[in-house]
Amino acid sequence: MIKKKNFYYSFVSFLVKKGNKNKMITIINKAFLKSSLLLNLPLYYIIAQLFLKLNTYVEIKKVKFRHNFNFIPFPISYRRRVYLISKWFVLAIKENKNSISLSEKIVAEILLIFNSASSSYALKLKKENESKAILNRSNIHFRW
Repeated sequence: MIKKKNFYYSFVSFLVKKGNKNKMITIINKAFLKSSLLLNLPLYYIIAQLFLKLNTYVEIKKVKFRHNFNFIPFPISYRRRVYLISKWFVLAIKENKNSISLSEKIVAEILLIFNSASSSYALKLKKENESKAILNRSNIHFRW
């Protein structure tokens, strides 16, 4: 039986530094608890909405063909979607240069995503991926 990778555990493993997983779990739990109190929504609902708002079904890959680079949209699996969502969320957290704690940065990004703010870096990365897929949809027939 194949166990599907949960978004929460993928996010935790993405943020673990130097093997201190317990410390990272407490930081993330604190951030999700604070965002749950601010949004007045249950924790599982926040995690599900984060996944749905950052979810995508295609990924752009750069392929070299006859001395040219082509961008080709590919459909992606569930595990790859979870990875991309975690990656975009972590990049958005790292992009935040404010001198606040990591849990505060996570809360700030969650609030931006829930408000669908244009200043959310994770949503910008998702929209960029989708716009590139739309622009290069004529290359979808390409297979090597």
